[in-house]
Amino acid sequence: MFQAGKKATFASQKSSRKKPETEVPSEVKSEGLMTKSLLPPRIEYDELGFVKGRFCPYCGSSRLKLCPDDVGTPFLKCEDCGRYSLYQKTKERQALEETLSKPLEPEVVLLPHLNLIEDPKIAGKAVSVEAVVSSTSMAYLAPSIVKAKFQDEEGFDEEIIRNLEKSDPLNIQLISVNEGVKYRRLKRFFGIGREAEIIELSRRTIYRLRVRPPVLTLEKKGEKIVDERGFEYKAYDIYIAAEKPVVFQPSSLIRVEGIPLPNPKNQQTTLLAYKVEFPEDVLSFDVEKLKLLKKKFQTMSVKARVDWILENFELHSKIIARRNLAFAGLLTYFTPTWIKLNGVEQHGWGNTLFCGDTTTAKTETMRCLIRLLKAGMLITAETASTVGLTGTATQVQGEGWFVDWGFLVLLVLQPLESHHGIPQNKRHTICQTTPRPQKHQQHADIHNIG
Repeated sequence: MFQAGKKATFASQKSSRKKPETEVPSEVKSEGLMTKSLLPPRIEYDELGFVKGRFCPYCGSSRLKLCPDDVGTPFLKCEDCGRYSLYQKTKERQALEETLSKPLEPEVVLLPHLNLIEDPKIAGKAVSVEAVVSSTSMAYLAPSIVKAKFQDEEGFDEEIIRNLEKSDPLNIQLISVNEGVKYRRLKRFFGIGREAEIIELSRRTIYRLRVRPPVLTLEKKGEKIVDERGFEYKAYDIYIAAEKPVVFQPSSLIRVEGIPLPNPKNQQTTLLAYKVEFPEDVLSFDVEKLKLLKKKFQTMSVKARVDWILENFELHSKIIARRNLAFAGLLTYFTPTWIKLNGVEQHGWGNTLFCGDTTTAKTETMRCLIRLLKAGMLITAETASTVGLTGTATQVQGEGWFVDWGFLVLLVLQPLESHHGIPQNKRHTICQTTPRPQKHQQHADIHNIG
């Protein structure tokens, strides 16, 4: 009884609080928002473009007083003639208020290498970096718009609706957990300490991927495998929040924008990305130059075209008298890896073996070819293993299994230096273990031949 009376008293006090009405003319009250018949005031500007003054459109007086009507619409009342005019903001003022009302977009830091997300100075800041997808993706559903229904301290029903931004680290905390844990974390998100009903009005997809930095060459230094820029070659597990389904193909290059942060489950460095692009899908060519090249090739034989390409590769790479290596590498890259037999498409791979003395520009020729084609990676046999080259099935505790693909699967062109360094019984396995068509380059570095 006491509680009910208290509710009723509070409700009556709450309903009695009304905003005092402003005295406006009856014609404005009756028309409400129909203000087309009213004229805007005349505005004068100074030499700098600022508003100098507003004047009554009827009598020209500058004695205008702001006077809102009973629904809050602002009007200007002339204190001389008593007539009303519209209160309008200038276009510059409207544009300024719209700009100031928009949330500030964080300044994005462009990272030249994926390993730099480990830098503690950029933790929590928006970054943009390129990476190569090296695993199958795991998809989760997480709430994006959530409603909470509960009772306040006075016993009244309350309802709150909040948006969960894609850049909020809470996205990671709400996946791969049971309903009880998710419920408690959403209550904490609303700041509710009592029982509440949590309703997920909308959801988004959170993808979990394993990515690696895009590199050209790998070599062994001590106990570590490093790339051509001296960074340790390693993989990272990242999360990508998306409102629409996204297809991630292993070996595809992606550019992600997100926030580096510690994984709330194991505190390892991860990246919560809210924007993803596929740079390889957007190719730009100079159409005029392509037309000139086509016109030039039309008058040349096949041999003349090959000689022209190899001559220009010499100019590009600064390596002379190694056209045979460049030609073999180009043949391997462009060789067809499939054939149709009896209506069935069979896939395979292309292999090329280089045999030659050391310091004869075999490795450097392949490096230049990789840079020119923008495909592939040069590795040495001492940094390679059967599992590392082909792939492995990996289990993440509480999140299931995924496939972490190796170099042979991810790369279109795979030069393998010092092929003789791989044990004899492993070479056949490496060539056969390819789940999709690839072109492999087996690169041998054999000394004292003959």
